[in-house]
Parts: sequence; structure tokens; C-alpha cells
Amino acid sequence: MQSSRSGSDASAAKFPLPKDHFGQVNVSVEQTDEYRALVRRRIDGLLADEERYAARQAGHQPRLDPAGWKFVRAQHEVKMYRRRRRAQQTPGVKGGAHPSEPSIIALGRVPGSLEDLLYGSFSSTQDEAQTTMAYMHEPTDCALLRVLELDAPDDPLHFLGLKWVLKKMPMQALTTPRDVCYLEAAGVEQDANGQRFGYTVLHSVDLLQCPPFDRRRNDVIRGEVHFAGLFRETTPGFVDVMVRGIFDLSGDLPRHAVPLVSMSFIGGMLQGVDCAEAKKLTLLSRHNAVSGFNLDAVSQSGSFAKDAVCSVCIKRSKRLFSTTRLRACRVCGVAICAKCSAKNKRLFLGSERPCAFAVCCPNCVLEAQQMTGMRPCDAGYAVVADFYLHGPALESYSGALDAAIAQQQHMVSLSASEIDASEWWGDDKTDTASVPEVVRDESASASGGRTDATLDESWVGRDFMDGYASTLSDVNGFSSSAEEDDDYALALETVEQWREPPFEEEEIALGVKSASDALAELLERATSIGSQVQQNDSAMREMQRRRLGM
Repeated sequence: MQSSRSGSDASAAKFPLPKDHFGQVNVSVEQTDEYRALVRRRIDGLLADEERYAARQAGHQPRLDPAGWKFVRAQHEVKMYRRRRRAQQTPGVKGGAHPSEPSIIALGRVPGSLEDLLYGSFSSTQDEAQTTMAYMHEPTDCALLRVLELDAPDDPLHFLGLKWVLKKMPMQALTTPRDVCYLEAAGVEQDANGQRFGYTVLHSVDLLQCPPFDRRRNDVIRGEVHFAGLFRETTPGFVDVMVRGIFDLSGDLPRHAVPLVSMSFIGGMLQGVDCAEAKKLTLLSRHNAVSGFNLDAVSQSGSFAKDAVCSVCIKRSKRLFSTTRLRACRVCGVAICAKCSAKNKRLFLGSERPCAFAVCCPNCVLEAQQMTGMRPCDAGYAVVADFYLHGPALESYSGALDAAIAQQQHMVSLSASEIDASEWWGDDKTDTASVPEVVRDESASASGGRTDATLDESWVGRDFMDGYASTLSDVNGFSSSAEEDDDYALALETVEQWREPPFEEEEIALGVKSASDALAELLERATSIGSQVQQNDSAMREMQRRRLGM
């Protein structure tokens, strides 16, 4: 007997929902077989589309028929098209979106690897799903209802399960949030020619345990998603993508909103590579924190010695009239200036929000990009944001950090000869007597190299982040020009945030001048500023008199 919740129970819910709101979702063997067959139909439909597009290209024709598809916008190297023929359904979707709704196709390529694209969007637990969604779609709430299949022997990225998401909509003051209950499938297979490809399938389903919410009481409308993506790594460093589908909004929104929201959803799906990079950087940062490699970051020490230089360009910060300011890499703790730091890198660290921008050096970014062989079903590769961690996980990590900081203080008190003789100054750099067994195991595995070192999801970093920007959920932010404007604005904001304030330069200048000269200079500046204030005041008064005279 399957446990269920009535519509009245669901209607009385408050968001975000508790983890046990939907109860235990049981799926029969017959229903699981139907889900597998549905996924197979969608994959076969994508492979057939791929062959048809290749045949058109071989005949010197565009992959999509211009009479049937209209170009809408581009996101970097991915172009998105909207169907012109409104009476045609998406292939492979039976009983899905309304036949008159237009569907979307995205064609192009994204930088990265096939493994990263799937690893970034992978989640096998409730907390992992919240972490991944926070980066890719910024939902209001989400739940992992049931895991049906996981980690096939020849496919560590294989997943088949049921999820529920409450998604924020554009112009929230004017639109009602939509929630979706859907089947998600992902993995890697080989086609008839032996070529490797990855796939993702999202298909709305009806579950007795997850009924639609009462719109009048919860202000939520049940929508439907029908998306399928095919990915091939034909060029080193790039993944060819083909995603098609639709986000059926239901409700009373105008028709032109459907393709906009659908393209926004596809844009979130294609952020898998960036999300994978954020996960890897988070793993490296947590490993460095508990192993003692980055104790400066653990203690949140943002100051450097007077002779400190940028680890890349060798520039100093504390020079006369210098605008260079050094910051600590959030992953390894080395000094880095704003010009040399990697731009727009986000990590799942900090308890104030799930995902935040952080300062990273180029070496750590390169190390994260070179991490391969990820097995997200293993606890060591699972990433849960600090924001979603609770209780024992946080306490366990705090104990490891306390041990690392205590070891650092002990090393500071030792003499040089004692340091040379200390066992801590070895490869592990961890006091095995004061750190839990699981930490020692991870540290031992890290001695062979930092690239393959990972930690359990309970090893969490703390508040080291320096800024925050919301995830890309605005449907108007997926054109190439909008993306460039956002990056440029973020770069300017970061530079201005790191720029030395003028008064700090004045303090440095005072240190090399006599007191009388400094006082005279300050009086001269005060007189000049007072004169400018008087001139501005006079001009404003004159403008006021003119307005009154008119």
C-alpha cells in the first residue's frame, strides 16, 4: 500500500517544505519499467534527430529547417530556436505539453568535458539536490522523492529518480510560482557506432504522493517539463550539446512566456560544467582546510606580511600610492591580486547562502579542471553546501578544524629544530592523534596528490566568502550580450571592492613626511574641499532662485 497525502494536506503546507513532507514514495517494478521505456524513447528520438541534422549538413543545408524553426537567442556558443509549426508535438512526448505550445531546441557547444557536464547536475540525496539546484536554477524549494537506479557498473554517472521542484518565475510580483514533479534520468552510453555520448531526460509524471497544491491557498501552479539532451565530446575541451523540450507553465500567462521560460530552463541545464567546477573547488578547499594546508584561510586571516607579493605577478600591496590589494585564495590561501585572480568563481562554502563568489588563484582552478574520474555516488565526491548542512556533519567538521588550528598554534610555539624534528612537518601535515579516524583516512589518501583527494560531505568550509551574486534565473540574462554585460559589471564591482581607499594611501604618505609638512598638506586639502563645497552650494542656490523666478 502506497502512502499518500491528500490535496488538503498539501494545500496547508508552508514553503520550504520539511524533508518528510511527501512521505515515502514507493514505485512498483512495472512503473519503473515504464519509466525506463520512456527514457529510452526520448534517447532514441534524440539520436534520430542527430542523424537527420547530420544528413542536412552533409547536403549543405542548415541543421534546422528555417521554415519550421526560428532563431531566438544565443548563450555563448549555444543557439536556441523556437518552433514555428505550433501544431506539432515534441518527438517522444506522449500526453505531455499541449500540442499548440511551441518547443525549443538548443544547438551548439559548451567548454568542458562530458563528465563535468553530467557531474555538475548530478544529485543523489536531498541535500545534494538543493545544492545543485541553488547553482543551476535557483529554486524556492526542491525534494528528491525517490532514487530508482544509481551508479551502473560501467556508468558511474547513471541516475534514474523522481524529483519535485518549486521554481521561481521571472517578474515574481506579476507571475505565480510553478512547481513540477518529474522523472530525471542521466548517464553515459554508446551508440550503434560505438561512439560515447551522454544524455539527460526530464519528464513530468503524476504521483499520488505528490499531488498539485491548492492554488488559492498556496499560490502555486503545477507546471510540466519535457526536456531531453544529448551530449558528445567530439572536440577536446568542448562538448557538443543538443537539448530540446518545453516548460509548460499552465495558468494564464501569455504564450510568449513559454519559450522564454523554456530557454531559461535549458540555460540552467547547460551550467553543469560551471557547477562541476564549483563542486571541485569546494572539495579542494575543504580538503586543504582539514589537512592543514590552508590554515590561514581556516583562521580567516586576511592580512599578509609587509613583504608579501602576489603569487602570480609578484606585485606588492603595501607600497606608496599603490592600489594593489592582496587577497587570500579561498582554496589554497596564497596571496593573489584582483588582476590575477580567476573571475566569477563560485563555491558552496559559507552558512549565509548556498553558493557565493570567492577569490581563487589560477592554479587551483586549473587543478580543479584536471580532476577526473569523479564518482558522485561515493560520499567522497558528494558536495553539500554549508548552508544545507545540519547537526552532526557541522559538529564533526568543527572538531577537525579545531584540531588543525590547535596544531598550527603548537607549531608556532616550536623552535626551528623542533619543527624539523616534528612528525607534523611531513606529507600529511595533520596531528593523527587529535583528528578523527575519517580525517586521517582522507589525509592519507591525499598524500599521493591533491588532484584526486576528496572529502566526505560532512567536511565543510566556513564563512570565508567575500561576495555574493544570485544565480542566473532571469530569462532575459541568457543572450550573449547580456552575459558579457553581467561579467563586465561583476569585474568592475570586484575591482572597485578591492581598490585601496584613498585615506590608506594618505596614511602611508604621512609615514615618510615630517609632522609639520603633513599638517600643512592636510590644511591645504581642507581649504580646497571647503571652497568646492561653497561653490556647489552657491550654484544650487542660484538654480533654486531661477526656478522660483520662472
